[in-house]
Order: sequence, then C-alpha cells, then structure tokens
Amino acid sequence: MTLAKDMIGGGRPMRPCSGLGIGCGQVDDHPRHVIDTGTDEDVQFHLDCHAAAGCASCAEQIASRPKNATGQKLLDHLLEQAPTVSQHDDTPQED
Repeated sequence: MTLAKDMIGGGRPMRPCSGLGIGCGQVDDHPRHVIDTGTDEDVQFHLDCHAAAGCASCAEQIASRPKNATGQKLLDHLLEQAPTVSQHDDTPQED
C-alpha cells in the first residue's frame, strides 16, 4: 500500500484507488470517482487514473484542471467548477 505525501485532511476519508486492475493502488484522501457495484464494496478511482482507463466522465472533470493538479489543487478546481460537490464524499448534493 502506498500513501500519498500530499494529503488534503479536514476529515476526508482515506481510500485506495483500486479495482479491476485500473487503479494505481495509492491510499489517500484525494477526489475519486466512486462506482456503486451493488455490493457492500464500492469501486473507487482517482479521476486521472480512471480518465486514463477511458472514463469520459473523469476525463471531462479533469480536462480544465491546472497542469497535473492532484490532491487539494484538484479538489479546489472541482469545487470551483461545481460548487455543489461535497468536500467529503465527492458526490453532487440534492437541493
């Protein structure tokens, strides 16, 4: 297990980027694409890892990010683009 050096903090959950041989395996609190598998365990990927594997949604979210932004810089970018994204679960909130 590899831990990221640039943690965001603030109570964000530590999660691996894993599943289906796509993720990098790093454990951190960076933004994720979380996929509900219908089981007790969701599959979670860093947005850039999943974009590299062909996820159009992740590619769209990171397309305009500052060069190679990850961690807090990526989270800040995502929040500027979609202010309804929760800082703790990375999913849109209902009004």
